[in-house]
Amino acid sequence: MDASGGPVTSGRSDSTIKVTVLRSDGSGADVREIHPSEFETSERGVTLERLFLPWRRIQSYAWEVRTPADADFESHARISVRVVVDEGSEEGTTYSVTADRFETGPWTITLLLNRRAEPDRGELVSERLVFPWHRVIEFERLIADDVASARLDPVSMPARPDA
Repeated sequence: MDASGGPVTSGRSDSTIKVTVLRSDGSGADVREIHPSEFETSERGVTLERLFLPWRRIQSYAWEVRTPADADFESHARISVRVVVDEGSEEGTTYSVTADRFETGPWTITLLLNRRAEPDRGELVSERLVFPWHRVIEFERLIADDVASARLDPVSMPARPDA
């Protein structure tokens, strides 16, 4: 992610950002796909090509992040974050991620969600999901207790040969 909260692309031409935009008449939302080079965030909103939309019209935006499947992505974070966002439903949508997959910025919060593996390409595909602050209902940092974090298989002691 760059300093403005936008994606840092690795030069892949098939990369797109999916922006969920609330209609100006309030009748629902539309999803627009845009190339990262035509997307920009600022203090007041986002620019899609030549169209500027204020933050109040942005519900969320997301893009795929591809990483090698053999990389070590085991999270060692003991803190998780529960986030509730307004995505149009009355109660909101709840996401839970480890703290190393949650980021706050001046205009948005960002979650990194695992989506799928693509073994034929040797890649894991995650989604970087971004919500403007006005869509956030609440978030809570949760510390894993010692019992929940100690999910190790029991070790069986070998029989003593001298007993």
